[in-house]
Amino acid sequence: MRKRLRTWWRRRKLERGYQKIAEADLGKSVGFTPIMRKWELMERDGYIELEDGEKRWLWP
Repeated sequence: MRKRLRTWWRRRKLERGYQKIAEADLGKSVGFTPIMRKWELMERDGYIELEDGEKRWLWP
């Protein structure tokens, strides 16, 4: 249980960081565009893989 919680927390922190970068890049904090930009940045850096709109984590 603790391992799952720590993994969830690390992923959450990582996503929040990339969300802030996407918001700064776009000048927009809500909507579809910042989410897609965040996923694009995370995929570029090798943290996730997008397949048919689903996010698969490559790094815990």
